[in-house]
Formats: sequence, C-alpha cells, structure tokens
Amino acid sequence: MSDKQLTVDGRSWGVEDAQAAEVNRAVQQAMTDGVVVALPVLKEDGSPVTLYLNGKLATTAVFDNGAGGRPTEIPG
Repeated sequence: MSDKQLTVDGRSWGVEDAQAAEVNRAVQQAMTDGVVVALPVLKEDGSPVTLYLNGKLATTAVFDNGAGGRPTEIPG
C-alpha cells in the first residue's frame, strides 16, 4: 500500500502521491460542507477504486501524508 493513507471511520485506503493534494482538498470540502465527493484511492492490494465520501455521515477522516514515523515504526 502507498505510504500516503486516508482513513475514513476506521477503514484505510492508500493514496497515490500524484493525487494526494486533490484527495486532501476533497476530504476537507466533504467534511466542512457536508457534501459527497469521489476520491481516487487504492485498495490494500494496490488496485485503484473510487471511494465516495459523504461528509454528512462520516464521523472521522484522517489523511496521513506519510511524513515521519508512525508509533509502531519508532525504534525503542
């Protein structure tokens, strides 16, 4: 999966580098304006799909741009 990820209500999707800014803007629009947006994302196996995000119904959306280590990747 891509190092950039979008997590919506606990389910994670990969995001291609070339589409990261577009996806981030669309998620912000959906959550702020309560609209439905179509997002180009990747399934776990790397195949592309379109995710329809309803900003009125989603409770959380987290965009991880892949910068920095995740807690499970930090050496102890």
